[in-house]
Amino acid sequence: MTIKDVVITAATYLGMEGVVEYLEKETDADEGILSAVNVLTRCVNYTLNELAANYIPMISVERAEAENGKIYFSNLKKTPLKIISVTDDYGEKQYFTFTPEYISVAIGYAVVEYSYIPSNYALTEEIGYKENEITPRVIALGAASEYCLTERAFDDSVTFRQRFNDALSELCPVRNSHIRGRSFV
Repeated sequence: MTIKDVVITAATYLGMEGVVEYLEKETDADEGILSAVNVLTRCVNYTLNELAANYIPMISVERAEAENGKIYFSNLKKTPLKIISVTDDYGEKQYFTFTPEYISVAIGYAVVEYSYIPSNYALTEEIGYKENEITPRVIALGAASEYCLTERAFDDSVTFRQRFNDALSELCPVRNSHIRGRSFV
């Protein structure tokens, strides 16, 4: 799934036929259509950032070399948000500690699994999510809500945001929905 796929879906929701035609058929576009594509691309990036930070993490697994027992975050390909696990090359879990700058490990090479903050994607780039994690429709609903905010269409923004939240609640159900009853000793 690319940013372009999500922008096409969001533009369809917003009734922007000129943007859809420009992106699907690669026709000539005026300044207004190009501007709308740029704003929609930014809105998709905002939505992806929100999803990765709050709802559905983007996960990366990377083999990294430790310098003096430290794997610096700046040496990883993406910006880590949370370290999930550190293993050796054989898959054995390794003890680690971390600071705001690096992970301390006792081995020379480690496989680090972490969630990350996505960078700003360009129109033709692949998104860090797979199709089975989240659909373009859900991302497009969030982007449409953001776009309506930029256009000061607040009622439409609220409608798209509600649809986005409903779609997210289907993807991310509440886990601890049962509260145990009171008991007296």
